[in-house]
Amino acid sequence: MVCSVGLLVITQKFAYGMLGLQTPIYFIFSVGLYIFAMNYYYKNHIKKLQESIKK
Repeated sequence: MVCSVGLLVITQKFAYGMLGLQTPIYFIFSVGLYIFAMNYYYKNHIKKLQESIKK
């Protein structure tokens, strides 16, 4: 989790620093996509853990 947040921060710094983006749309989109992906991953991970406990 810490590594993925670090990658998100580095990507944001690159996009706004090196590429010179001025609009917050990229930030909103990328953070929203990150939250969606992490939520999906953790839901599936918890489901797999619960299935292994039941067996």
